[in-house]
Amino acid sequence: MRILHINHYYHKGGAETVFRSTYEFSKKLGIESYICHSGKEKADLNLENFENVNHFKVIKYIFNLKNFFKLKRFIKEKNINIVHLHSYTAMSPSILLVLRLMKKKIRIIQTVHDYHIVCPNNSLYNFRNNQICEKCLGEKNKEICIKQNCEKRGRLFLLLKYLSNYISYKIRKKDLVDRILVPSNFLKKILIREGFNENQIYVIGNPIDIKEKIIENKKDEIIFFGRLTKEKGIDEIIEVFYEFLKCNDNYILKIIGTGDEKGRLELLVNKLKIQKNVVFKEYLVGEELRKEIAQSKISVMNSIGFETFGLTPLESIMQETIPIVKDIGATKEVLNKIGMQLIFSNIEELSFLLNNVVKNYSNHKEKIEISKLQIKKLNMEYYKKIKEEYLMKGYRC
Repeated sequence: MRILHINHYYHKGGAETVFRSTYEFSKKLGIESYICHSGKEKADLNLENFENVNHFKVIKYIFNLKNFFKLKRFIKEKNINIVHLHSYTAMSPSILLVLRLMKKKIRIIQTVHDYHIVCPNNSLYNFRNNQICEKCLGEKNKEICIKQNCEKRGRLFLLLKYLSNYISYKIRKKDLVDRILVPSNFLKKILIREGFNENQIYVIGNPIDIKEKIIENKKDEIIFFGRLTKEKGIDEIIEVFYEFLKCNDNYILKIIGTGDEKGRLELLVNKLKIQKNVVFKEYLVGEELRKEIAQSKISVMNSIGFETFGLTPLESIMQETIPIVKDIGATKEVLNKIGMQLIFSNIEELSFLLNNVVKNYSNHKEKIEISKLQIKKLNMEYYKKIKEEYLMKGYRC
């Protein structure tokens, strides 16, 4: 058996963590495994993405002919049996056309991490109006997004994304992928509303980094780690932290990650004159990230767009850092499985919980061990389900 894992990036966010973990697990199973992405890191097959080609060649966002021929040739030469597709949009729908043409010879699995197959801007969020938007959901014609002008980079880029989404829809239809894997029931319901067959969708969760780096004497730090994008609500975290400092001026807020909001967030910190209490650090992974999480007492996740899973609180718990999480999308569903209930709905509740955790830190920390055991159980269940998918009887080869 030979599996090709495809994702548009190797390092970026939670989806890439799942991509890397799943690839490594397939190798541990003794399966001949290959990896394909368009990041800077070396892969068995490196493709182009829209960010690393000349932007005058915008057609490559809509259809990248070079990617088409490279992927098709690789699948033939390596005699691939299973393609495990993750996200592909930055590499263009040419990826899907290869799979469509070779469908009779391969089994196709896709892990869906976001809303790219239901929403042209991938997020079910209107960046122009700063609110959740479901107007495209369930609609065959997604051109309403052009009228809404909901993409953060403007109408021209949105037009490109719309055309890419339209071509993807025409190629994949509802029968290209044999099995759709999703991390939560919340996302499964979204796909069903879009018209996908319920029996085709399998809720599998996400793999979690369960390596621990326990630091007994934690620092008075609050941490956010993830993509620095508008839908993550980091500006609200900074504003709440500003008020929090009036009674807790010894605390530091660490913001770890990269993204197009970083400059604006730094300006907000300067405006509030809290530069001494806020530290920005670049995107980290592995041991470096675990260390930053482990030395912090609290982590905060304040997404204002629908989360499909939410790895941040689970990764925090594994380092015995107490997560405070907004109830949006799948976050409550996931946290209920591990017995953590520090959930808020608005910034007033976030402010209350921050102060409450600081005052009652020992009581909250005692609950961590039970949650860690539940996370390890979820992790084992994920890999068991992935193994079943790869070794499913009757796959085409």
